[in-house]
Amino acid sequence: MVMQLEGCIDYLTVLYPHIDFLFLLDHLCGHDRQRNDGLNVVKMSKSFGGKQRSQRDTEIKQEDGYLSPS
Repeated sequence: MVMQLEGCIDYLTVLYPHIDFLFLLDHLCGHDRQRNDGLNVVKMSKSFGGKQRSQRDTEIKQEDGYLSPS
């Protein structure tokens, strides 16, 4: 993320040298937010057999722009 921000700053300073930019970044951790029934590698069995979480159906919507722009 730091390298992407540096690249963004480089482009902006070349395109708009007369403007000062302020970047506000949110570094909240979203990785610890998981669904109760979601897959989690920590809770998976690492050997053959044993109890596994049940899989759930996946819903793919037929709407414009849901998976990619139409």
